[in-house]
Amino acid sequence: MMKGFHPFHKSWMFFSLMMMLFIVGSSSWFSLWVLFEIFGWFFIGFLSKKGDSFYHSITLWKIFFFSFLSSSVIFLSFSLSSNQVLDSPFLTLVFILGVMMKMGVPPFHGWVVVVSENLPMSSFFLFNFFLKFGPVLTSVFFLDFYWQFTVLIILLAFGSVGGWNLYSTHRFLVYSSMSNLSWVFSSLISGKVLFVAYFLSYSMVFFLFLKFLTGVNDSKISSPSHFPSEVNQKMVFILGVMNIMGVPPFWLFFVKFSVIESILCSSIFLALLLISFTVVFMYMYIGFFSNQLFSKPNFVKKSLSNPSLFWMICLFSGMGFISVLL
Repeated sequence: MMKGFHPFHKSWMFFSLMMMLFIVGSSSWFSLWVLFEIFGWFFIGFLSKKGDSFYHSITLWKIFFFSFLSSSVIFLSFSLSSNQVLDSPFLTLVFILGVMMKMGVPPFHGWVVVVSENLPMSSFFLFNFFLKFGPVLTSVFFLDFYWQFTVLIILLAFGSVGGWNLYSTHRFLVYSSMSNLSWVFSSLISGKVLFVAYFLSYSMVFFLFLKFLTGVNDSKISSPSHFPSEVNQKMVFILGVMNIMGVPPFWLFFVKFSVIESILCSSIFLALLLISFTVVFMYMYIGFFSNQLFSKPNFVKKSLSNPSLFWMICLFSGMGFISVLL
């Protein structure tokens, strides 16, 4: 078992999955709001077991403050509305600001970037995936296409350009998840089945890559010396980044292709925006693994801390080849 993913983490991830199922089955805004609060409090309790340093305490307070503030804004928007419906543009705008703040998307992404810097990789995955699931579904349930499209454009623009010239793995992963969140919104516009397929696929790819980074203790990308130099670790690293990029013939590419194919039936302009901003974001991906790709490999045999992870990533990456044949 890899460092940082002990049984307590697995239990908390199981609890997170159950909370996601409850969120999907919620029938009103109030039940969603209550589930947000329960989820947030449990996550803060989970982080409190990770350490007691000064910087860790500051991180907990930041998460608590912005979670409380965003939840208050969401509650206010529905409290001022009639019949639990956002019946005015002002209340809709207030609701959007609260949801965007809770998701940590531009222009409220600064606190997420700072907090993520101080989180271990295991907590990072929970913070940037499970806690965003509910707000994404809420925005789809209570917003029309115009407002969804507006949020999507903001995500695409800031997510693809804001991540340039980064020297931190945590910051890179934050902007990467932000960019892929725009694809999540696009898949939701197309249909809930496609949304579930994309969310689960990207979560699995991202989770495997984070487990690998936890094993090699990688934290910076400014120098090739900070990357793993063993051949097998270099291979896993490059496969993981290319899979997150969604380039052919890797699995995530075919999921994105299905999203584009579905969107083309309703909005060619939106499909062009997704493709254009994704190409712009490729610059950051290339910069992230170019040092690893062109650095001198170390041919000294050294096994991975979890050998099965190597085959899991290779198998999941190779699923793209199977998709070509189907």
